[in-house]
Amino acid sequence: MFKLGVKVIWSGNDNVTLAPLIKAGTITRVGRDTVWLDNQHKAEDQVYASFLWPDTPECRAFLEESLAKRKEYKAWEDDYMKRTFQLNNKLIKEGAK
Repeated sequence: MFKLGVKVIWSGNDNVTLAPLIKAGTITRVGRDTVWLDNQHKAEDQVYASFLWPDTPECRAFLEESLAKRKEYKAWEDDYMKRTFQLNNKLIKEGAK
């Protein structure tokens, strides 16, 4: 379990654009399964401890690699869905569906 004052990072999303990013904070309160960050102690500042990584270069590189893969998979899925809808629309226009 993390201790008070430890700087941590985790993979999250931007609150406005929902784009994946690495978030960071300092633990200021420790619960049973969760921690609170940056001395706010509000529900929105509570994070499950299992999602957190110490803010080290090794952990940051791991999360950056993970985010790059997520972007790659998202691009592939977007292209796949675009082609799925194009084929579906073509088949409907031809009367085959």
